[in-house]
Amino acid sequence: MLVPPWVESFLSTRFYSGCTKHPDAAHKECNMFCIDCRSDAFCSHCRISLHSGHAVIQIRRSSYHNAVKVMEVEKLLDVSGVQSYVVNKCKVVYLDRKTQVKPSNGNASHACEVCRRGLLTNFRFCSLRCKVC
Repeated sequence: MLVPPWVESFLSTRFYSGCTKHPDAAHKECNMFCIDCRSDAFCSHCRISLHSGHAVIQIRRSSYHNAVKVMEVEKLLDVSGVQSYVVNKCKVVYLDRKTQVKPSNGNASHACEVCRRGLLTNFRFCSLRCKVC
């Protein structure tokens, strides 16, 4: 699989910190990533002022993990084989591995090919990170 050059910086970005440029604004959490700029995460106010017309991915939180909507990211990156979940009626995939409460037994019929986390169905990876790294 060919991994687009922006993916490495996307997966290493820290999301959901407060925006230093808009500290007093509502909705100031940095939950967006610009594929064109490949810089730090930013808030919705920065998107309007600094990233208008750019390709931007919005990160969501699901069960305390960063996730992205499948319909938003599949146009930019092959997410086939990655375990998806339905959150607020939308399919999402996690950016990083979820911590596993109990260790997966090595004979699990459906486990992530990289970290061996148990999967619900016959997906190959538990997260985008496991698929591309």
